[in-house]
Amino acid sequence: MNTIGIDFGTGNSVLAEWFGNESKIFEKVGSNGLVCSDVVIDGEGKPLAKSINEINDLSGFKIEKSIKRRLLKAIDSEDEKEIAYLIGLCVCRLKYIFDAYQSSTSEKIAKTVLTCPANTGQAYRTTLMEIGRQIGLPSIDIVDEPTAAAVHHGLTEVAKQNERWMVIDWGCGTCDISMIERKQGSRDLRVVTVEGDNNLGGSDIDTLLATSIADALKINIEQLPHYAAEKIKIELSNKESFSKEIILNNGDKTTITVDRTKLEQLIQPLLIRFKDLINNALQAAGWTDSGVDRIIATGGPVLMPCVKNIITELAEDMGAELNDTDPLTSVAKGAARLAEFKRIGGLVVTNKVAKSIGIRVSKSNNTDVYYKIIQRGEDRPVTRQVELTTSIDLQDVIEIEIREGDNDISAISNTLLAKLNAVVRPETKGNIKLKLQIALNDSGTLEAYIEPISDKSTVREIQAVGIRLEKTQKETVEGELRTDDPISEFKTQAIDGEVDPDTARQIYERLKVKYHPDRQAEKREYWNQKLRELDESFNNYIQEVQKRMYASSVPNLPWNDTTKLKSIIVDEVLAHRLTHCLANNIGDENQLKLVPEILKQFPDYRRVIASYLSGIKSNSALQNLLATDDRPQVGMVVLLQNVQGKSIKEKHEVLKAVYRVKEEKLREFLKAADFNIDNLFVEVPKVADVAKNPITGQVNTVGTAASSFKGKLNYEYNGNDTIITGNTYPVKELIKKAGGRWDPGSSAWKIAGKHVTDKEIFD
Repeated sequence: MNTIGIDFGTGNSVLAEWFGNESKIFEKVGSNGLVCSDVVIDGEGKPLAKSINEINDLSGFKIEKSIKRRLLKAIDSEDEKEIAYLIGLCVCRLKYIFDAYQSSTSEKIAKTVLTCPANTGQAYRTTLMEIGRQIGLPSIDIVDEPTAAAVHHGLTEVAKQNERWMVIDWGCGTCDISMIERKQGSRDLRVVTVEGDNNLGGSDIDTLLATSIADALKINIEQLPHYAAEKIKIELSNKESFSKEIILNNGDKTTITVDRTKLEQLIQPLLIRFKDLINNALQAAGWTDSGVDRIIATGGPVLMPCVKNIITELAEDMGAELNDTDPLTSVAKGAARLAEFKRIGGLVVTNKVAKSIGIRVSKSNNTDVYYKIIQRGEDRPVTRQVELTTSIDLQDVIEIEIREGDNDISAISNTLLAKLNAVVRPETKGNIKLKLQIALNDSGTLEAYIEPISDKSTVREIQAVGIRLEKTQKETVEGELRTDDPISEFKTQAIDGEVDPDTARQIYERLKVKYHPDRQAEKREYWNQKLRELDESFNNYIQEVQKRMYASSVPNLPWNDTTKLKSIIVDEVLAHRLTHCLANNIGDENQLKLVPEILKQFPDYRRVIASYLSGIKSNSALQNLLATDDRPQVGMVVLLQNVQGKSIKEKHEVLKAVYRVKEEKLREFLKAADFNIDNLFVEVPKVADVAKNPITGQVNTVGTAASSFKGKLNYEYNGNDTIITGNTYPVKELIKKAGGRWDPGSSAWKIAGKHVTDKEIFD
């Protein structure tokens, strides 16, 4: 099963696949995989599927350029005719690439990630999703382009400390700056803020250069050959000047001479806008003073020396690591890698809501009021609810317009995303009440759900245009919007569709909320039973997917070359695969002997092994690997964290106890033939040493009455502050309640601004 990523750009489009343990560009189309996104139109007005790279003579043809950027503008202006035309061109270009890839492989494609500019709203993402469906792409997710680049460059290992990244994505049509953070010990990425300009791209540099050349030659700009300015710009990235004779479109010959200094002068206004975006992003994230740890740069313009210098100087000033390799393909490669993560799980990547989403409502005599439900800058996925009611007597339809934008004055000035009509029972105004739920999921889609409040029979039908509803709501003719069988819904939406684990979990969680027993208290036990059946159905599906997901053969690695094996970068995907091979005895004797050492090249290998072991309950090979590990406590903690049905407090106490158990006893537990994780949850605390005060080394006497410590604490006063020392551990909660804060520098408790005695602590 393959996973792929597609970067649909204004200038070029690229497809990458996840192959083994790395992303590879599909190079059988275009120029080594770079396919010009422009589309050639023949004499009959039909788009040609062939890439421009494959057509030697473009004379007599019309070329549709900047299709993606034009589509963004058409969506903002709600030009339906232009949108439809441009969607057709997008499908033509991307289908050509996808069909070529499909014909080259016999593998089933399990997951696709399409990328989009970070500063684009839901309207474009919905359109891109529709383009993907028309092409025939399976299981589509939409991800921000800078985020995809970050996944490509930044996930070689888990974070050793809290990290702050700046991702610069300056493409042919748009420019985005994404500020991303990653927590210590994690791979997960969280987008903190995004600043973007959808009218700042490499094509704007080309236009300025072409205009300057045409003015110097005193000719109309249309006389310049197609892509002449772009080719000159590229050459000037590698040398100081350009001088060459060319043939104009009217047949005349002329010599064009341009130097790099002239080009850099021409684009100064664009460079200023670029710098402003960077500064705005730093300010929005609150990182102006602290800077970032890593800068990732991608997109064609970053190859220009003047742009590269700006980024390099920024990295040097901040002391940041700079990753700017693969600027033309890193987005597609990251998208393919992210598609694999989404297929198997193990990575959380958030995106930002680029534009607010709300509904058009009526207040008093104003029928054009915009009520925001989801705010710009919130993390995706996000779900919000709002209550609606009828506004006139005998109203039989509640019309709902879902719009996108941040114009607070007028709803219709914001982009229309979808329309919903709730056909209701005519009654006195205000009697009919509905709950509208709007969800932006992390795959890029917009969904809605309408539910009556109190009386279920008030809603007779839901009609939708331009939005995805839950299948049972598409044309509801009954009053009850819930079916009597969430298991059937899960089967239809997840099992029959063979969705990936992440999508299945989203569907499962949504159904758990939709069928919560509190929504129909009189049938509580009935719904509890149904949810238990849903739990079982979900767990069975995940187990089945995991069985199919893990191959029955070892990964394609250089098994006969131990030197190369030691240099392999093991990521979470490969770590899971190796663990699966070890657990199921997949591979020959030599390979199975090498697996543990390769597996340990992944920093978080203990968690992977223990998590896998939790799922299959017992396995001698994995148990032995954890038992012989130099830190058996880590594996034991992960195992006990996965025990079901225990409260957070229970788990917290047991996990603390693990670190008080002698290592040999832990190894004995892990190697036991009758290994049982649930039993370990009970047995481990029994053999743990008594908890001691980490400061004094005294036995923790938590059960002792607090009053017995009166007179045993030491109080010193430094100005208005109180310093408390002594055996404080058993009464630390009382000290904190009195305003105390632990000062690790002095190994004492400090209460600022007041003098405290036993009276304030114990009474």
